[in-house]
Amino acid sequence: MLMSEILNVKKNPVEEATALNEKKPTIGARGRAITPMMPSGKVLVDDIEYSASFKSGFADPGDEVVVVGLGAFGLIVDKPDSLAQAPQNDPQ
Repeated sequence: MLMSEILNVKKNPVEEATALNEKKPTIGARGRAITPMMPSGKVLVDDIEYSASFKSGFADPGDEVVVVGLGAFGLIVDKPDSLAQAPQNDPQ
């Protein structure tokens, strides 16, 4: 019996997906907050629940989110409208 089974420890879903070589969310994937995110909580992306941290601000359950990074403890997400307001680099 594995120690994690004895202790009933759950791995982070991003780590589990990586360990099992399953599809993990990509940058730009969209989902919804399923718990209040102040700044961390749970999101649903591609019908899979993930732990996530909000990049800036907060989100309410049901708010749309977009994956902007993969962190050590889960996804890093932001609101889609925050991305549209971000300053763009001018390639001159």
